Amino acid sequence: MFNNNLKKEKEELLNVISELNIKKNNFDKEINRLDDQKKNKEKEIKELEITLYNLEMSVKESQDTINQLDEMIKRREKIIIGSELKYIENSLTGLEFEQYASELLTNNGYVCSLTKASGDGGVDVIATKDGYKYAIQCKLYSGTVGNKAVQEVYSAQGLNKCDYAIVLTNSFFTNQAIEQASVLNVQLWDRNKLIELLCESFNFEFKHIDEINNIIPSSNVEYERQKEEDAKLDDDTDPLLMEAIETVIEIGQASTPFIQRRFKVGYARAGRIIDQMETRGIISGYEGSKPRQVIMPKERWEELKMKNPPV
Repeated sequence: MFNNNLKKEKEELLNVISELNIKKNNFDKEINRLDDQKKNKEKEIKELEITLYNLEMSVKESQDTINQLDEMIKRREKIIIGSELKYIENSLTGLEFEQYASELLTNNGYVCSLTKASGDGGVDVIATKDGYKYAIQCKLYSGTVGNKAVQEVYSAQGLNKCDYAIVLTNSFFTNQAIEQASVLNVQLWDRNKLIELLCESFNFEFKHIDEINNIIPSSNVEYERQKEEDAKLDDDTDPLLMEAIETVIEIGQASTPFIQRRFKVGYARAGRIIDQMETRGIISGYEGSKPRQVIMPKERWEELKMKNPPV
């Protein structure tokens, strides 16, 4: 009887062991299956990492290409604007600049008409946009534009029943002109504004023109360099003006390069002296690249000096 019980227990234990072995085998198979899955996932992850790296490199190459194209666009825009500025300053007369300004404003959405070449009363272009009427005086200058232009266009604004008065130039303005324009509510559109109008006319993004000075022809960079020097000078009278007048009256003509060489001053200051002589009726008006002619007789100049020096 005892032996039968032992035998029965043994058989039960063997069955349990058999079941445990089966479970162990199943667990081993499951572990192997999971291990295979892990290896496959690791392989997929590695492949994805390679794909991601390739995509990152592709994006970088694309960005490099975009940056190169952007730089090409910037260079192209600078070259075009720079060439346009050179054309304006080296090829146009004062009257042609007025025509050019009218066409430029038309390209920027204004409706423009030119006034008569003579007797224009201080206005060269009448422009309208968005229901407003603008009286515009155009100044193609080698030096800084003084307050005379501000006064003229301000007076002409009322005569032509315009809402706004503007002086447009390829140059910059004296401090006195800026101050008076502020008082009279005259808008001063200087070289920077001209560049902006050119950019808009060519459908360039103005942000692509990084530094305006980079596209100013080298002969005119002197404007910026002379600003501090100009600021130290009286807005109406340059200290060299008297001597410059004496010199040009003797030789019969004047030009900005001559004043530069003769008095060893910068381009902007020389242009300013020329403008001041024109304002005082010493020399003729702007005629492109031609030298200015002395229009005040020497005798009249001597007479003015004795009575009351005009400078």
